[in-house]
This record gives sequence, structure tokens and C-alpha cells, in this order.
Amino acid sequence: MAAEGASGIIGPLQEAVAALRGPGADNGGAPAEPPLLPPAPAVNALRAAVAAFCGAAPRLTSHEAQTVWCTCCELWNLCVEIANAPRTDDCSPEGTAAVPAHAAAACPRARVALLRQSVCEVLAHLEDGHLAEEEHVTRLGFALKAAQEWAALGRHEPAELVLALATPWAGVFEEVAAEADAPPNKRDNYCALAFDTHAARLAAAWAAGQAPLAGACLDRCRAVVDGPAGVGLGRALRLRLAAELQRHAAELVLPRPTGVDSSNGSEGGGSGAKEGGGEEPAAPSPEALRAATGELTAAYELLQRAAGEGDAGAAGGTKAGGPSAREIQRLEAQTLLSLALCHQQLGDAPASLACVRALRRIDPPSGAPDHPAAALLAFSAHLAAGDEAEAVAEALAIVASEGADREACLGVALELLESCRGADADALRPVLDLLLGRFPGDCGLLAQMAAATLESADGAGGGVSDGTEPGALAGREAMVLGLLEQHQGFAEAAKGGSDDSGGIGGCSAAGVHGVLCGHAGRLFQARRYAAATRFYTAALDFADDAAKAPLCRCLALCHMGLQAPARALELVELSERYSPRQVSTAFMRFKLSLDGGDAATAAAEVARMAGCEGFEPAMLQMACQEALTAGKAPVAREALQQLHALLMRRADERAAAAKAGAEANDAMGRGHECAGGADGAPQAQQGSASEVGGGGGEPDLPEGTVLRCLVRLGLDDLAAAAGAAAQPRQQSAMEEGGAAAAAAAGGEPSAAAAALHAALTRLGQWLHLASQRIAALGLEAFAGPGESHVGEHVSWLANAAWNAGLDAAEARQFQSATVLLNTCAELLALLPAPSPRHLRQQRMAYLVAGSAALEVLKQGGGRGRKSSLALAERMVAASRRAAARLAEAEGAGGGGEAGGGGGASLADVFTALQEFGIAARRGDGAALRAALDAAAALPAASAEHLLKMAALAGDPEFSHPEVLMAALRAALQRLMAAAAPDCARVALVVRQMVGAAAGDEQLLEVYSEASQILGTLPPRDGGGGGGGGGGYPDREARWLTATCWNAGLARLRRGDAARAAPLLRCGLDMLRHCGQRWGGADSDAMARVLREAEAEAGVVAA
Repeated sequence: MAAEGASGIIGPLQEAVAALRGPGADNGGAPAEPPLLPPAPAVNALRAAVAAFCGAAPRLTSHEAQTVWCTCCELWNLCVEIANAPRTDDCSPEGTAAVPAHAAAACPRARVALLRQSVCEVLAHLEDGHLAEEEHVTRLGFALKAAQEWAALGRHEPAELVLALATPWAGVFEEVAAEADAPPNKRDNYCALAFDTHAARLAAAWAAGQAPLAGACLDRCRAVVDGPAGVGLGRALRLRLAAELQRHAAELVLPRPTGVDSSNGSEGGGSGAKEGGGEEPAAPSPEALRAATGELTAAYELLQRAAGEGDAGAAGGTKAGGPSAREIQRLEAQTLLSLALCHQQLGDAPASLACVRALRRIDPPSGAPDHPAAALLAFSAHLAAGDEAEAVAEALAIVASEGADREACLGVALELLESCRGADADALRPVLDLLLGRFPGDCGLLAQMAAATLESADGAGGGVSDGTEPGALAGREAMVLGLLEQHQGFAEAAKGGSDDSGGIGGCSAAGVHGVLCGHAGRLFQARRYAAATRFYTAALDFADDAAKAPLCRCLALCHMGLQAPARALELVELSERYSPRQVSTAFMRFKLSLDGGDAATAAAEVARMAGCEGFEPAMLQMACQEALTAGKAPVAREALQQLHALLMRRADERAAAAKAGAEANDAMGRGHECAGGADGAPQAQQGSASEVGGGGGEPDLPEGTVLRCLVRLGLDDLAAAAGAAAQPRQQSAMEEGGAAAAAAAGGEPSAAAAALHAALTRLGQWLHLASQRIAALGLEAFAGPGESHVGEHVSWLANAAWNAGLDAAEARQFQSATVLLNTCAELLALLPAPSPRHLRQQRMAYLVAGSAALEVLKQGGGRGRKSSLALAERMVAASRRAAARLAEAEGAGGGGEAGGGGGASLADVFTALQEFGIAARRGDGAALRAALDAAAALPAASAEHLLKMAALAGDPEFSHPEVLMAALRAALQRLMAAAAPDCARVALVVRQMVGAAAGDEQLLEVYSEASQILGTLPPRDGGGGGGGGGGYPDREARWLTATCWNAGLARLRRGDAARAAPLLRCGLDMLRHCGQRWGGADSDAMARVLREAEAEAGVVAA
């Protein structure tokens, strides 16, 4: 039954193998000459038969085993024929991507590898006794070849599987080779076969990432080499194993592109870098480095043992005498170099140094001590260990070596500077000195070396500080400057334009110039001006003429910091010679003049800046700030005026261009409408107009901001001038600050008064200019975008004009007051939606301006008098218009703000007063009476207001008696209408009315009214006069009575009894109102005189 079962399994296997040679489906079913690549279904059928055979694991007879052997050999031969036949459908030639497991049957080459694997799987079930010795060797060869095929396809798992089947077979050869009586040739051949098997499985385990299996395979390799079987080939096999360990260690530590995994047969593995090649290789991990270190250590131990053994004869392809000592030493040098590098990357400097020392102990004929990597590794190891002296010695040796190129020497110097940050500069200088001496004139090398020297010192705790304490930075700075002074060839090379840098990092004198200037700039920022001066001076040797101008300016700044203005000015002038008309030079000359107190020169430089190359409006802003900081307001004023002139010119140019563009658009639009022209032409023209209007360097600062700053300066000047004018000074007739007025007054204006007049004049000009620019540009263009911002801007300017106008009026600078207050009103008129508060302020500004104009009228004459009067009339008319707008605004707002009515009524009184004054100066009696009536009708008009009108009407210059009397009578009525009349004030008005009366009738009317007042306000007890309410002043009452009686007596004496009688009667009435306090004894006599007068006049007493 066993035989029948085995035959039942072997038969399908034979049929499957035979089917592989049938007509192929790959050729569309047409017959083809063998060897034809077996179709995938046939391969799958074979794999099923093999699986069934291996799963049954039959015990075969010798005959059945031979049948199976022959079947396997037939299958193997088919694989050989297919492999040797030329084909074009190979899926994975050498060097291509690994074949994934699921595509093994579809890939032609993988199909053949699968057939070879099938042979090994079947042969694994044949007992050793059924095979001859040669067949054992052949079977092991089959396994090695099958594993090789899978490894070539990048499929390391099936390769390891095949070698796992072959490992017991190799053990058989190990046992045979270990026999004491084995012939040497046979022993060596069997030993080599066993070693090859274990080494192949070791490689497959490494590639598959199976570290434990790899360790076991490595132990099997060592067992073969060290065992009895390796007596003859031990040295050669050790070298092979050491080389294999070196190879795998290199694979572990060599950087590979990220995203690549060649450890297995997965898709994308083993193909190198990703498509595009943009990924940086990944550095080896510490685990990989430690694994590589272990393998390299094992390799070195193998090489040491091989070096200590004698020649072991020829075996396995090795000629008699084995590897030479030179070859072993070469491998030892490579291993030690790799091992030192791994230790260095792991941070184990002592171990790395030990490897380098061992490398240098190798016999000199190998050339190992002269290997350039040995010195570099020793240098890096000493640096890592902190042994700076040894590192410097190694660096000197490398730089002095003829075999070290420029890049290697520069790299050593840079690494030395970076690592030895705290080292003394004198200890490092020999290396840098030797480096510069070896590559003279290489400015690129010098630039990198200088940059590294200074940057390394910055990080060593020295820093770009104040430089008062010697530290790493100070030493490195001195070293760089000393090297530049010692190696003059670099500066000469820079002047000659030569460049021997070899293409490294900048490669020109400009690199040295940049490094020196950069460090000098950092020193300047740290206020180390002396050190910065030295570096800027050194940079001059590496600068062309165009670069020397800014260097001179930088040096000038350093000398300014060192308080050496004379030397700074010399350098500024030198910069001007190198590059004339540069705005930076002009600004520095301005700064030096400003610091020296020469305000005139500073202002001249400010005016010169706009014509210099590189000018930007920001320069004028900076100049203004500098001048204000220095306390030079006139210079700041000049800078702001220049800036505003520039902004105003550009704004006007934009407006003109926009207007021209709009006109052109209208013209082209009309032409297009009439002629049906092409669309888009007006838009194109508009674009060109906008280009004309604005440039790329257009300042963002609005005009309003600049003018506001000018007004602020003006207000400061005004405050200072007003304070100086308020000091005690010699009294002089100075009604107005002008020289003409002063001359008319008989004196010259004082310095304080002249300064006050100048400050007011400038302020008025700027505020008036602001009003004009707002009208020309519009609020938003003037002040910048933002509705609330615009309103605040104009309101601030108006308030400044208002306050300055009031200050001018208080200082009796009435001409300036008129201008400022009129400007305030004009600014408020520019608001698009003024509030009632703004309208009230505008009205009052017009009124006060008119008052100031009338004050100017008092001082002027001729033509000036007429213009002042006309100006006052215009102000009053404008005030009337503002009042109308205010009434509309308050009516629309439901009555306006609280207290607005009283303010408006008082403003009406002031308006009437100004109209009265204007009419008086024009001699217009009707207008005078109209203004008086208007004022008297106002509830807010007080007796004081009416008395002012009376005083003006009584002025001899104008002489309007009727208006005077009317004004006094209106004032008296206003006084008497009070709940508690001011008796003293009433008495004063009555006295004035008596004096102003024209004719007996008017005089009698005044006395009669006075008598009624005495009846209403009886005189107080006591003889004193004056005071407020409580009774008519006694003294004034006596005066009224006496003057009235005396006036009657005077007329009676002249024989005019008819005129005398009313006056005498009125006097006697006033006497009766006074009671018995005085004149009681004479009352009878006075009554008798009255009766005589009345009788004489023919009057009968009632």
C-alpha cells in the first residue's frame, strides 16, 4: 500500500513536470520549440503536485527515490534551458525592482525561480542513503542556485526558505569534512560548500531583517571556520566572512533615501531613491550604528586571527599561499576606518581614537597611516573628547599635508573654530595662519574663515558686548585683524581683481568685505565704536570705489559715536568725493551741523536733500525728529516745510493728470459715441493718466499730518514768544507788532514783540494754507481716509486758530487776530456736516474777527482804514449767515444743545454792537439807530452793552447826539427794569443824560424823568454817594436838585421866566422827594421864587 501510495503521489508530479514542456499557452496555443516558458496554469499545477508530495511525506524505496531524483533533474534542466535561452519578457533583470510575492507566478523570471524552489522542496524529502555522494553535492548546489535566483529578484524570504532546507544538507558536509581521515581536497571542498550555505543564509537573513536568525547563521559560519573542517581554508574563509561583515555594516550605516525599504520584497523596496530624487538620505539610527559596530568588531577580530595564521594551502579557488599580508592589512585598515567612524557618530570619542591608533600601528607598507581619513578621524575624535591641543596638532598636520585639498583644509579650520569656541585665539592662529599661507589670495576662503572666527566667538559667551573685558570675542577680533595685516596678499588680490577661491562660498573680495562690514555693524549696534572703526577700516581694502562711499559714512557714524565730529566730517566729505549728491551724505552733514549747533547749515542741508540721489520723503521726517530732539525748532520747521512742499507738488501733479485724463476720456467717449469707436480706449487712456499722477515712491503721509505738525510747532513758538513778551519790559506805544505802527507810535518794536508778531504771522500762514489745501484737495485727500479722523483733523486746526486768535487779541496783535479767527471760521465752514457747536464757534469766530478788524481800524489810516472797515462788514455779514445756518440746524435737531439759546442771543448782541460800530464809523445815523433798536430789543442786551453804544455815539470823532441820548435812555430803561435797580449806575446814567441833553426841552425831559426816579428810589440816609440798590445816592440827588434849580435861576435872571419856571418847579419837586434831610429852611423861599417866576410868566398855579 505504501508503494501504491508513493506511486500515486509521484505520478502526478511526473505529469506536472511533463506538462511544463507541452505547447505553451503563452504562444496563443500554437506549438513551439522548447524550451518555452511554462504558462502560469502549468506552474500552478506543478506547485499543487509538489505541495501534495511534500504534504504526504512518503517513505520511498530506492527505486522510487531514483525516479523522483530523475524527475527533479528533468525539471532543473528545463529551468537551465529556459535561463540560457534568449528572452525579451524578463520581468526583473538585474538591478530592477523587487518582485512582489503575489506576482511570482506572473513574472517570467520569478516563474523559473519558483520551479527551482520546487526542485529543492521535493529533494528535501529524499533520505540521505538514497543519494550518492555526487548527488548530495548536486542537491546542495541546486539550493544555492535557487536562493541566488530569489535574491537577485529581491525576494529574500523565499531565498531564506530554500537555504533553510539546505542547512541540514550542509551539516552533513561539515560532519564529513571534520572526519580525521578525510582527504584534504575533499575536506576543503565540503568545508567550502558548508560555509557557502551558511554565508548565503546569513546574507538572506540580513536582507530580510531577521536579526536572531542572522546571529545564528554567523555562529554557524564561525563554527565552520574554527572547527576541524576549516583547518585548510580557515584563513581564506575568515577573510570572506570579514568582508561579508564589512559589506553588511556598510549597508547599515550608509545613508539611504527616505521611503525606501529594501529589507524585504515589498513593493517599492530595493529600487533606490524615490522618483524625483528630491528626498534627502536618512542618517543611520543609533541602533543601526551599534549593530554595524558589533559586526565591524567581529570582522576585525577575524582579520586579526587571519593575520596571525600561516598560509593554509589552496582550497575552494584559493591559490597556494592564501591571501597576502598586504591584502589582510588593507582589509584591516578599511575595517578600522569604518569602526572609528561608527564610534564617532555614536559619540564615543575614546573608542574612535583607539581605532585610529590601531590603524596607525599597521605595518607602514600597507599605506594605512597615510590614509587621509585617519587624520580627519583623529582630528574629529580629539575635538569630541575635548582635547583641543591634540586637535590643533592634527589640524596643522592636515593643512600642511600636500594630499589635503582646499575643501578639506577649510573644513578642518571651520570645524576647529566651531568646536573650540572658548579656546585662546593664539592657540588657533597657527592653523589659520598656515591655511592662509597655503592658499594666498583666496578671498573666498578668507571670507569663510573670518566669518567662522567671529561667529564662533559670538557663541562662546563673549558676544558683541561693550568690549571692556577681554574675552573670546575680543581675542578673535584681534586675530582676524592681525591675520589681515600679516597676509597683505589678499588685499592686493582684491585690488587687482584676481580670484583664486576655486568656487567656494562667495569666491570674491566682496565676501570678505561683507563679513567685515557685517561684524562692524554688529559692533556699532553694541556701541563698540572703536572696534567697529577698525573693522570698517579693514573692509576698505576689499571695497571698490562704489562701496567705499557707504563705508566712509559708516566710519563717520563711528567717529560721531566716539565724539570726534571733526574726523566724522572729514569722512563725510570723502564719501561725497567717492559718490557725489547722495542723500545719506547730505543727511549726515545735516546731523553733524545740528549736533554742532549750526542751525543755519543744518537747515541748508535739509533744503538740499530733495535734490540728492536716493531721496525719500522719510528722510525729511527723520530730519524733523532729529531737529526736535536737538531742540532746534527752526530746523524742524524747515524740514516740515520742505516735506509739505513736496507733498503739495505731487498732489497737484496727480490732480492735473487726473483732470487731463478725465478730459481725454470725455473727448474719446464723445468720439466713440459719434463714430462707434472700439471699446476700451477711454479705459486705456485713464490708466495712463493714473500712471502720470502717481509714482512708485509716492509717500503715504497725508498733507494734513505735515501741516498739523507745522501748526504744533507754531503753537509752541507762540507760547514761548507770548511768555517772553509778558515779562516786564520798557513801556512803549506798541498797538500792533508791525514796524510801521511802532514808528507811528514813536518807538521801535522790542525783540519780544517782534518775535510774537513773527510767530503769529507764521501760524496764520500755515493755518490759512491748510484751509486752502482742504478746499483744493478735499477733506479725505488732505487728512487721510476715515470720516471721524477727518472731522477731528479739521476741528483741531480750527481750535488752534481760535486759541491763537484770542492770544493775539490779548496781546493787542489785532491784525494777526483777525487773520487767525477768520481762518478758524473758514476751516469750520469746510466741514461737510457741521454740528451746532461748530456753527456757534464759527459765528463767534467771525464776530471776534470783526471786532479785531475794528481795532485795526483805530490804528490805520487812509486806504488801510477803508479795507479794515470793509473786512469788519464782511465778518458781520458772515456771522449773520452762520447764525441762520445755526438756527436751521437747531430747528432740525429739536432745539439744539443745552444752553444754545442764551449763547445765540449774546452773539446777537455782539453782532448788533459791531453793526453799531461800523455804522458810527461810516456816519450812517439810520444804521446807528437801527442797530441800537435791535440791541435794545434783545433780552440778552444789558445796560453795559447799551452804554458802550452810547460811549461810541458820544465820541467826538463820530458825534451823534440823538443816538447818544437814545442809547442812554435805553440803558436807563434797562437799569430801571431790574427788580433791584443799581442806583449808583442809574445815577451815573442820569448824570450822563443831563450832560448830553441838547436844548431846554430835552433838558427838562431829563430832569423830569430824574424827578420821577427820585420818587421811585428815594435817596438814602447819609451823605455818602455811590453803592448799589437801596436808594438813590444822596450826593447825586443833591446834585440833580441843585443843577436843575440853578438852571432855572439862570434862565430867570436872563429874563426868560417861561423857560425858567418848569425847571424851578422840577427842582422844587426833587427837593420835596429828598424830604427834610437838607434845604428845609430854604423851601419857603424857593417856593416864593417859583411863584414869582410863574407870575412873571403869566402862569397861574394849579
